[in-house]
Amino acid sequence: MTCPALHYIVILRYNNMTRLPKKPALPDQQLQDFLEAIASRTRQKLLLAFLDGRERTVNELVSYSGLGQSTVSAHLTALYRGGLLNREKRGKEVYYLPDRQSIQGALRRLSSYLENCCP
Repeated sequence: MTCPALHYIVILRYNNMTRLPKKPALPDQQLQDFLEAIASRTRQKLLLAFLDGRERTVNELVSYSGLGQSTVSAHLTALYRGGLLNREKRGKEVYYLPDRQSIQGALRRLSSYLENCCP
Protein backbone atom coordinates (compact mmCIF):
# COMPACT_ATOMS: atom_id res chain seq x y z
CA MET A 1 0.00 0.00 0.00
CA THR A 2 1.43 3.38 -0.96
CA CYS A 3 0.90 6.71 0.68
CA PRO A 4 -1.18 8.93 -1.66
CA ALA A 5 0.64 12.10 -0.56
CA LEU A 6 4.05 10.57 -1.26
CA HIS A 7 2.82 9.25 -4.60
CA TYR A 8 1.54 12.75 -5.49
CA ILE A 9 4.89 14.37 -4.55
CA VAL A 10 6.89 11.87 -6.59
CA ILE A 11 4.65 12.32 -9.66
CA LEU A 12 4.68 16.11 -9.28
CA ARG A 13 8.49 16.17 -9.00
CA TYR A 14 8.86 13.85 -11.98
CA ASN A 15 6.57 15.98 -14.15
CA ASN A 16 8.44 19.16 -13.21
CA MET A 17 11.87 17.74 -14.01
CA THR A 18 13.50 18.87 -17.21
CA ARG A 19 14.79 16.05 -19.31
CA LEU A 20 18.50 15.92 -20.01
CA PRO A 21 19.51 16.31 -23.62
CA LYS A 22 20.74 13.13 -25.22
CA LYS A 23 24.24 14.59 -25.40
CA PRO A 24 24.82 17.13 -22.62
CA ALA A 25 27.23 19.89 -23.55
CA LEU A 26 30.60 19.64 -21.88
CA PRO A 27 32.43 22.66 -20.52
CA ASP A 28 35.01 24.17 -22.86
CA GLN A 29 38.53 22.72 -22.75
CA GLN A 30 39.91 25.58 -20.63
CA LEU A 31 37.24 25.01 -18.01
CA GLN A 32 37.83 21.25 -18.10
CA ASP A 33 41.56 21.85 -17.53
CA PHE A 34 40.73 24.21 -14.64
CA LEU A 35 38.44 21.65 -13.00
CA GLU A 36 40.96 18.86 -13.49
CA ALA A 37 43.68 21.03 -11.93
CA ILE A 38 41.71 21.77 -8.77
CA ALA A 39 40.37 18.21 -8.43
CA SER A 40 43.62 16.96 -6.89
CA ARG A 41 44.12 17.35 -3.14
CA THR A 42 47.87 17.53 -3.70
CA ARG A 43 47.44 20.45 -6.09
CA GLN A 44 45.05 22.11 -3.65
CA LYS A 45 47.74 21.83 -0.96
CA LEU A 46 50.37 23.26 -3.31
CA LEU A 47 48.09 26.24 -3.98
CA LEU A 48 48.13 27.01 -0.25
CA ALA A 49 51.80 27.95 -0.62
CA PHE A 50 50.69 30.94 -2.68
CA LEU A 51 48.24 32.41 -0.15
CA ASP A 52 50.70 35.18 0.66
CA GLY A 53 50.74 36.22 -3.02
CA ARG A 54 54.47 35.58 -3.43
CA GLU A 55 55.97 33.74 -6.35
CA ARG A 56 57.60 30.38 -5.65
CA THR A 57 60.23 28.25 -7.33
CA VAL A 58 59.86 24.53 -7.90
CA ASN A 59 62.53 23.90 -5.24
CA GLU A 60 60.66 26.02 -2.68
CA LEU A 61 57.51 24.02 -3.40
CA VAL A 62 59.43 20.74 -3.09
CA SER A 63 60.57 21.84 0.39
CA TYR A 64 57.08 23.06 1.25
CA SER A 65 55.30 19.89 0.15
CA GLY A 66 57.83 17.18 0.92
CA LEU A 67 57.18 15.70 -2.52
CA GLY A 68 59.78 14.86 -5.13
CA GLN A 69 60.84 17.43 -7.71
CA SER A 70 59.31 15.56 -10.66
CA THR A 71 56.02 15.10 -8.79
CA VAL A 72 55.83 18.79 -7.89
CA SER A 73 56.73 19.77 -11.46
CA ALA A 74 53.95 17.55 -12.84
CA HIS A 75 51.40 19.10 -10.47
CA LEU A 76 52.59 22.62 -11.28
CA THR A 77 52.24 21.88 -14.99
CA ALA A 78 48.62 20.80 -14.40
CA LEU A 79 47.96 23.98 -12.40
CA TYR A 80 49.56 26.07 -15.15
CA ARG A 81 47.57 24.28 -17.87
CA GLY A 82 44.41 24.79 -15.79
CA GLY A 83 45.03 28.54 -15.70
CA LEU A 84 45.66 28.74 -11.97
CA LEU A 85 49.34 29.67 -12.19
CA ASN A 86 51.61 31.74 -14.37
CA ARG A 87 55.22 30.74 -14.76
CA GLU A 88 58.36 32.56 -15.72
CA LYS A 89 61.79 31.09 -16.32
CA ARG A 90 64.71 33.14 -14.99
CA GLY A 91 68.03 31.49 -15.58
CA LYS A 92 67.76 27.92 -14.33
CA GLU A 93 64.80 28.59 -12.04
CA VAL A 94 61.11 28.58 -12.95
CA TYR A 95 58.95 30.88 -10.82
CA TYR A 96 55.23 30.29 -10.32
CA LEU A 97 52.62 32.84 -9.31
CA PRO A 98 48.81 32.59 -9.10
CA ASP A 99 47.00 33.91 -12.19
CA ARG A 100 44.15 35.74 -10.48
CA GLN A 101 42.53 37.01 -13.70
CA SER A 102 42.48 33.54 -15.23
CA ILE A 103 41.08 32.03 -12.02
CA GLN A 104 38.32 34.65 -11.85
CA GLY A 105 37.50 34.07 -15.53
CA ALA A 106 37.31 30.30 -15.01
CA LEU A 107 35.03 30.76 -12.01
CA ARG A 108 32.74 33.02 -14.07
CA ARG A 109 32.64 30.43 -16.90
CA LEU A 110 31.93 27.67 -14.38
CA SER A 111 29.09 29.68 -12.86
CA SER A 112 27.65 30.37 -16.32
CA TYR A 113 28.02 26.72 -17.31
CA LEU A 114 26.23 25.54 -14.16
CA GLU A 115 23.41 28.06 -14.65
CA ASN A 116 22.86 26.90 -18.23
CA CYS A 117 23.40 23.20 -17.67
CA CYS A 118 21.62 22.78 -14.36
CA PRO A 119 18.86 25.38 -13.92
